[in-house]
Amino acid sequence: MSQKTNLNISPYYDDFNDDNNFYRVLFRPGRPVQARELTTLQSVLQNQIESFGSHVFKEGSMVLPGGVNYDNTSQKYIENLTGFNVLNFGVSKNFGIVQYYEIYKNFAKNYEHNKLIIFFLPSNDFGENDYNNWRGSKRYRPYYKKIENNNYETFIPNDAVKNYKSRTKKIKKIFKDYFWTSGLFINLNYNYKIYRAKKKYGKDTFSGYFDSNLDQQKAAIYFIKKIADEANIETYLVSIPRLQDFERLKKGENLQEVFWIKSLKNLTRKNKKFTFIDLIQFPTSNLESLYLKCDGHWTIAGNKWAAEIISQNLIKN
Repeated sequence: MSQKTNLNISPYYDDFNDDNNFYRVLFRPGRPVQARELTTLQSVLQNQIESFGSHVFKEGSMVLPGGVNYDNTSQKYIENLTGFNVLNFGVSKNFGIVQYYEIYKNFAKNYEHNKLIIFFLPSNDFGENDYNNWRGSKRYRPYYKKIENNNYETFIPNDAVKNYKSRTKKIKKIFKDYFWTSGLFINLNYNYKIYRAKKKYGKDTFSGYFDSNLDQQKAAIYFIKKIADEANIETYLVSIPRLQDFERLKKGENLQEVFWIKSLKNLTRKNKKFTFIDLIQFPTSNLESLYLKCDGHWTIAGNKWAAEIISQNLIKN
């Protein structure tokens, strides 16, 4: 990544300019080495590494696994736009609304805070903690179980195996840590999910917004309400659409008839401390620029787009 800080000032005086095509800094015997020369030497080396990297990875090329650096995350953009300090307890890979509740109740709520932001991904979060989706799997995860209408309890299956004890997980970790091909498996897995959704639902892609099971929607709303009630502070539920959700909306699907959306809007009306921010209501002229092609996560543009919308709500309230 290129140097952003201007070092051509006191006391560094780094006047390196790549237009001069200098590749070495020579030191004269018998003369003391100057700090300026050492700083410039670092800039020369950094520039050569960048030049090499820019040719090996042409800008716009797919690099797996994809992602953005910390400065380009929605968290950092929100901090810059609002002046708030944001503590990020987000976790990647196989997390749903039950884990959100458990993390907040048992960990995050212990930190001093006066606002809470929940990022909710319908394409994943509705089914992640439904044990019916995972019977036969030995994942060590909490699941919900319906006790009666609008009442659930959580459990971890007796035969669940923690990651560090799982032979399969150990093998996957070796691939991830030592082989660049692990990124290829991530991409293949993402595309397999799209293929599986097409086969299961008879549509091009599964839409978490419009295709999620009604029972799963009811369970998610239950745990969202529990988080908001226990937090008892300004709570913002941010719903994250995928490209396929935008496409289905464009084809005429009616958001107003979707149970979970109606429920969250109703909660916003009843609870003055709760705000539902549905990002599908803020389409851009180039939606594809918001998402990485390799796994569907946000690009830099996507993170900035979401952060600006969220920040407007935080400042407004």
